[in-house]
Amino acid sequence: MNTIKITRFTPAQLKFYGPDNQFIGFVNNQVEALRLRIEVAKQQAPGYYFMYGSIKIDLLLNGGVSNWPEGLYGEVSDLCREIYNRQQNDLNH
Repeated sequence: MNTIKITRFTPAQLKFYGPDNQFIGFVNNQVEALRLRIEVAKQQAPGYYFMYGSIKIDLLLNGGVSNWPEGLYGEVSDLCREIYNRQQNDLNH
């Protein structure tokens, strides 16, 4: 019998700042970060940014970002890609 274990995961936390460099709050996961990016784009609100350690990530008016550290919040994409690849492998055999 196989033993399946729950793997606990704590996503990286970002700090969210407004145009006046005022700290607004913590962003605790990818969904929160995406929602903030969408709100900045909808409201065309310049000057908002995330801090990831010492890395500043400006939020652009189109919902994009000035830069994105490699691997930050990439876990969901990586896991979905693994599932997709396994499903494709099953279909091809």
